[in-house]
Amino acid sequence: MLDEAGLDYVKITASNQLDEWVIKSLLEQGAAIDVFGVGTSLVTAPPDAALDGVYKLAFADGKPRIKISENLKKVSLPGKKQVFRPTIPMVHW
Repeated sequence: MLDEAGLDYVKITASNQLDEWVIKSLLEQGAAIDVFGVGTSLVTAPPDAALDGVYKLAFADGKPRIKISENLKKVSLPGKKQVFRPTIPMVHW
């Protein structure tokens, strides 16, 4: 669809729990993917768990940004964020 719209310069990137078997399957299915983001499977090995995380842009170029989704759980709140690390008193037994 992108090529047909004259956007053949646009690259499609796929990531999230990719390994060689998933990538092979995607390519065999004819997925028009230009870049594969592989990381988790390179640094962890089953059955060890990896911590999944998602980066969502909330502020750029001096303006708040929002991620829109039909799934309300995936909608992000725009604006600058501040991360706080709670201090939990150590309990000595």
